[in-house]
Amino acid sequence: MELHVIGSPLEGVSVLSLAEQYPGPYTTLLLADLGADVTLIERPNGGDPAQI
Repeated sequence: MELHVIGSPLEGVSVLSLAEQYPGPYTTLLLADLGADVTLIERPNGGDPAQI
């Protein structure tokens, strides 16, 4: 029996994340774990308010 490795489900997908608080960043993490290329944009002065 021979196993074939295939790419990640979201390989080649780009995501622009503007998410704050808890559900948005968690969802972004899941997308990245599935192979998406994630770019995170945060507030210029302080980032995510939930990280305080």
